[in-house]
Amino acid sequence: MTKIILHGGFTSEDNELNRGYYREITKDLKDGATVLAVLFAREKEEHSKLFQDEIQKLTASIDKHLDIVQASEDKFINQVKEADVIVIRGGDTSKLIKTFKQYPDFMESARDKVIGGSSAGAYLFSKYYHSASKGKVFEGLGILPIRIVCHHNSKEFKVKKSAVEQLEKYPNDLELVILKDYEWRVFEI
Repeated sequence: MTKIILHGGFTSEDNELNRGYYREITKDLKDGATVLAVLFAREKEEHSKLFQDEIQKLTASIDKHLDIVQASEDKFINQVKEADVIVIRGGDTSKLIKTFKQYPDFMESARDKVIGGSSAGAYLFSKYYHSASKGKVFEGLGILPIRIVCHHNSKEFKVKKSAVEQLEKYPNDLELVILKDYEWRVFEI
């Protein structure tokens, strides 16, 4: 079974909800497990700082040695196959989705693993998502049969029209998932 943990955004903040998210990601890992940090939604200049932040957050929640590797586009599927856990950091959702569309076998390669996705990383898995930064609905990869709102009622984003109202126009047979900043939820497929 593949475990997907969707996070509402802003993992960089230090608070109990974010610590809980990282504990959930790492709780079943064995000593020496490999964690793949995916930073494809961010600009390359940010990667070094973000990677160090991921290392700190992942290791703070576990008293075991972890082999934390930064994902690279040219080795991505092999890295996914070798990883025990994949953590997808937020950022530019359209950039992230465009990159992931290059790897149609991603989910097959990630079968029976733990995957964490924050904000853009959460939107990636949905059928439809409401972008807080753009204020409208877009289509994700459809891996999970959900409509999702991250950053719900966030102080950081001023959405002109209600994200929930906009998503209600999309198929109601898809569960509506609403995550505030720092909140997270587990799905198993």
